[in-house]
Amino acid sequence: MKLFGDRNFVEAEVALDELKRDSQDLIFMLTMFEYRYTGFNEAS
Repeated sequence: MKLFGDRNFVEAEVALDELKRDSQDLIFMLTMFEYRYTGFNEAS
């Protein structure tokens, strides 16, 4: 017996890909913010 139907599995994979992409964007934004913030502090 299959736990998930094929369609549900594909939708779950797509959702997981979107979540990974979103989290990479978020990490990038936080990294850039931290870089600018620490750079600003060192400059002053």
